[in-house]
Amino acid sequence: MRFYLHLQYVRFRRILQEDGIHPILACGVFLIVFVSLSQLIVSGSEIGVWLYVLVAAILFAKLRSRELARHIFFRRSFYALILIETILFSTPFALVLLFNRFYYLIPVLIMALLGVAFFKTPHQILPKIPTPFYQRPFEFVVGFRRTFIPILLLNGLIVISIVVGNINLGLVALSANYLVIAGFYSSTEPVLFVWNYSLSTNQFLRYKTFTAIIYANVTVLPAAFFLGLFFPSHWHIVVIICLLGPLIPVTSVLSKYVTFPRNSEFINTVFIGFCILFPPIFLFVIPYLAGKASENLKSYL
Repeated sequence: MRFYLHLQYVRFRRILQEDGIHPILACGVFLIVFVSLSQLIVSGSEIGVWLYVLVAAILFAKLRSRELARHIFFRRSFYALILIETILFSTPFALVLLFNRFYYLIPVLIMALLGVAFFKTPHQILPKIPTPFYQRPFEFVVGFRRTFIPILLLNGLIVISIVVGNINLGLVALSANYLVIAGFYSSTEPVLFVWNYSLSTNQFLRYKTFTAIIYANVTVLPAAFFLGLFFPSHWHIVVIICLLGPLIPVTSVLSKYVTFPRNSEFINTVFIGFCILFPPIFLFVIPYLAGKASENLKSYL
């Protein structure tokens, strides 16, 4: 098990080195983004703290090492590995909760992560959940099935916000939907999938970004409509979120193809984190990523 954990560490360092990022710099940037976003979510209200626990569970569910480890280790070793991963992953989130004096939520956080780790995900239990998407944007078909429960919970929060008359909860849940959608592009497809397009690099990126914008709004607009309907005095804020929200999955799309065919979730997370903290950066980040992605895709299109 020690060798397995060391192998994951070495793999992470090699990914950073391939992207030309020093591990110390990467850790520093990630720490700044993590702490800033955590405080942004937690300091809002107690409802935001519960959303913070939900975000931690969603991120922990995205760890893919468990699927491989399940087939490598015996049951006892596998359970021990899950416990170690849970402790390591929950520590920074627990420290944020501890700093903000939400002591009672630390056990809830740990239980939520253990539940995510030991129970099968929706795409394993119901691999053919109907989706409102066609087969061509495969990212949305696969992503929707993998994140079915988080999407359901976020829309449930929107319903609760309407029932109790809390517009802030609804706006936060509506914005969080775009973050979940951005996660649809966290995995890279085989090179053949890209090579199959008879398009130039710029045409391919335009197609991918427009698809992300359209289908992101298809996912979010029904909930946004009801928020605007029940909170007419805040409809302009709902419209602003629907206009700016798709920029998050667009950033994720472009970031993915900057390092294609390698998978670099770290860079994707950092870019999105900085853009959320300072939205005007979108004006500079998106053109920069588009140029880098176009240059990188010339070998495949």
